Amino acid sequence: DGEGKPGCKWQTLQTDLERPQVTALGPEDGAKLDWAPLLRWSYAKEGVAQARYWIELDGDRNHRKIAGTVGPFASASQRHPLDPPPKLRRNKKYFWRVVVADAHGNEGASEWRAFKTTSAFGKKERPGAPPEPQASGGGRRGTVSASALNLRSGPGTGNPVRATLQGGTEVKILGEQAGWLEVEALSGGETVRGFVSARYIKQ
Repeated sequence: DGEGKPGCKWQTLQTDLERPQVTALGPEDGAKLDWAPLLRWSYAKEGVAQARYWIELDGDRNHRKIAGTVGPFASASQRHPLDPPPKLRRNKKYFWRVVVADAHGNEGASEWRAFKTTSAFGKKERPGAPPEPQASGGGRRGTVSASALNLRSGPGTGNPVRATLQGGTEVKILGEQAGWLEVEALSGGETVRGFVSARYIKQ
């Protein structure tokens, strides 16, 4: 009769179908490289962490067929060195993108970017990665208590996402405004600054 059995409770299942936002950051589109590139990207999805990623490579600008895939990797990292590189030829243009799956299995892909190998590709070693930037000292500090937390350009969910901070990330608190904290933190090896919801920062 639609009432259900005594003692039973109806439950509404919440299904997350939102795709994460993924943006390619480096190397610069069209870069000419003597060595295997360090691919970098940003991941953004409120409250849901990146779970795994893989890299797609293509030699065709129309992307009719993926030439190769590197991965998948069960990691929240937002950088991947193609080192040792796949079978990349010298003096050839390649296209790449990263595909990321969140903790709920939703997938998002970055835009395609290109790099070109030079005649010296593979003959030189890629320079060592620059040291990880450190957030400046002083001030109050806290840690991200959610599994993932969006860092926005202003206080409020209507502002664009600049980065996604993973759970446990330490932040330097610069100020507070109507339930939002202005913070500075490390994300993807770079120092970022913006606003996060105060309820997800443990002080």
